Amino acid sequence: MAGDHVVVCGGGAQGAAVVRALRRRGAAVRVAGRDATTARAAFGGEVSFAHADLDCPATLVEALAGCAGAFVMLPIPPGFAVSRAPGLGLLDALARARPPRLVFRTGGFAVPALAASGYVQGNVAMAASVRAVGAPTLVLRPAIYLDILLWTDLTVALRGEGVLAYPPLPADRRLSWTVHDDQGESAAVALIAQTFPQGEYDVVVHGAPTQVELANLLGRVLGRPVVHRPATPDTFGATLGATLGSVEIGGGIAQMYAAVVAAGPDAAVLDPAPPERAVGARMSAVDDRLQRHFR
Repeated sequence: MAGDHVVVCGGGAQGAAVVRALRRRGAAVRVAGRDATTARAAFGGEVSFAHADLDCPATLVEALAGCAGAFVMLPIPPGFAVSRAPGLGLLDALARARPPRLVFRTGGFAVPALAASGYVQGNVAMAASVRAVGAPTLVLRPAIYLDILLWTDLTVALRGEGVLAYPPLPADRRLSWTVHDDQGESAAVALIAQTFPQGEYDVVVHGAPTQVELANLLGRVLGRPVVHRPATPDTFGATLGATLGSVEIGGGIAQMYAAVVAAGPDAAVLDPAPPERAVGARMSAVDDRLQRHFR
């Protein structure tokens, strides 16, 4: 297709994975966002840049003009005060721009079994609203990012103390994970496909270990015993909220994990096969990703 593929917020970890996957396939990429500094440092002259601010929808409409397709995301669903205006701005811009191919990535889980969580409800509602703007749309719904284990505090605890402190779930609870690279590959493959796949898919890695199994996998990779010693959802949410400077977001994430606990042992176990068949991108395996992350 003629025209650039626009990646909104392509300088962040999640958007950058889409940019890398598109560039590997030789696609022309336009990164749209408030500040091009991070993207310029990462990609230099490989991509073009356009100013876009979700608080000013007209800037995103302009950034999307003439594109072959677009990747957009809203990390925090608009049920939260911090993302309410950007969410409305994004919907307004998409309805006006109507990109010929639109890949939208939700802020996390968007599965009915976890609907007791306002965070999940917000992701479900936002996905429906994006699909309603009238553009051909593929929605990618991530699970929990395995990349979070690389956060400094968690890595120090793993390598230095042999403690797996995340996620805040019971030892026997199985959980599907996702990684930035799989999300990026899925978006890129869809955007350049001869036939654009539409619908909603949970993009997750192969393998949904219990928390004890995850600790054992990490122990084999790190060459030392690893024990599972998580905080409660409320304690984790309070710590996260303090880190982010938002009690509201911390509480929302805590509620999401509490919903995982309440929903039953396999409520957060998702199948990677449907998106593989529909989109054509192969998902990673959890043990392989752990080796890549920690070796």
